[in-house]
Amino acid sequence: MVLLSLGSLYFLMNEGTMGESTDTNGISIQQVAVTLNWVMASISILGTVVIIGFVVFLEAPILAKARNELVQTMIFTPVNVLLVIVSASLNVLYPVQALSYSVVLEGMKVGVSRERPPVLEAIIAICVATSEVGYILYSWIRSRSLVKSQFPKCYQFARSLMRASPVMYLLQCIPAVIKACEISFINSSTLTVAHNIMIGICAMIFLVMDTLFLSVFIIHLRKWNMTEQKDFTIIAFFGLMGCVLAFVSTGAFLVSSAYGQGPMGSLLYTVCVSLFELIGSCMLLIKVRLFLLREEENRDQSIAGIKKAASMAKLDMGTQDYHATHPTVNRLVMEKSDSHFSSDVPR
Repeated sequence: MVLLSLGSLYFLMNEGTMGESTDTNGISIQQVAVTLNWVMASISILGTVVIIGFVVFLEAPILAKARNELVQTMIFTPVNVLLVIVSASLNVLYPVQALSYSVVLEGMKVGVSRERPPVLEAIIAICVATSEVGYILYSWIRSRSLVKSQFPKCYQFARSLMRASPVMYLLQCIPAVIKACEISFINSSTLTVAHNIMIGICAMIFLVMDTLFLSVFIIHLRKWNMTEQKDFTIIAFFGLMGCVLAFVSTGAFLVSSAYGQGPMGSLLYTVCVSLFELIGSCMLLIKVRLFLLREEENRDQSIAGIKKAASMAKLDMGTQDYHATHPTVNRLVMEKSDSHFSSDVPR
């Protein structure tokens, strides 16, 4: 999902570039950008409801019962927290961006050039940075076992890079915040140079981490088919989709930057951040598919265990006594069924 490493440069590089025409075509494009943001806001809120509903009412109670732990412990796992953080960031990002673009749109309708409100732009920058950090950390948690097994020499370096990424990404919000606070004593040229350095560093972090994720996912999918190491194969498949979408999002951002803050730039940047929702969907699908896989394997193991125990009971006691002991056999098998699923895969 990423890409405040380039994303916050968007509003800095293009300050005061509101020179696109206010003709009907430009107004129509700007209106599409505003509408698309409101649509994405609705989808994002719905996605948050789905995430919370799935975790709180389905996954957590089942896992808590199977592992004899508190439901709260199963709810507030790192993976779940990151999913909610990313989703909540997008819940704020889309409506705020729609409001920011609406200010420009209203000015275009009356033939007045208006900039996007700096306060709203600062909020957008923070939301984008937060969602990107959530994506990187989530991808690392899911794929670190694959990274360690396939690139053991790079593992420590990648882990250090991952730990540094949240700070660097969030630091890029500072220029937007400074502009929103109207802090005038800071030299703008010095701030721009420092910001560009941070952009370069974060761009490098993103390229290294997402390329690493992409590599381990492709290697795993080429090595194993869908019937082997199913848990990691699910992570690799949907993780690969997320990485591809992240690179496409980057491309959309780069193209949008060429258009500045005019209508076409607004529309393309909206497409860029709209892909964040698809990436978030891939993150959720990993979780849902792992949960379903676990339930399927537990069910298959239980059935196999019951059949085996039934067969042994018939041999030892005869058919007549079997029906009396069958409930006990079934209970014992069900109690042990949860131990089959890989403990290396975070819930």
